Amino acid sequence: MTTEERLENLERELARAKRRNRWLVAGLVLCLAASVVVFALGGDKPGRYSIAGTMSTAYVLDTRTGQLWLHAESVIHSGDTIYLGTLDHPTRKVMN
Repeated sequence: MTTEERLENLERELARAKRRNRWLVAGLVLCLAASVVVFALGGDKPGRYSIAGTMSTAYVLDTRTGQLWLHAESVIHSGDTIYLGTLDHPTRKVMN
């Protein structure tokens, strides 16, 4: 193998490595752009409702308005929902 052949092989390998690096950089930029879009569209926003409870009862809190409901399966009549109001204006209204 002559020096010219070795040089041609080296130049082909260098061109191949440059192409591969360009594709990797393009893929990285695409992934970063997709991450920014997903984050901007609400990746960090909390949900509107928060739910806590046991097997027979569940408390549902509307995190925007502060309204609270109690859904009870066996404590009251089957499947009744009680509106408990807000922290500032508590109430107890049975809703069917």
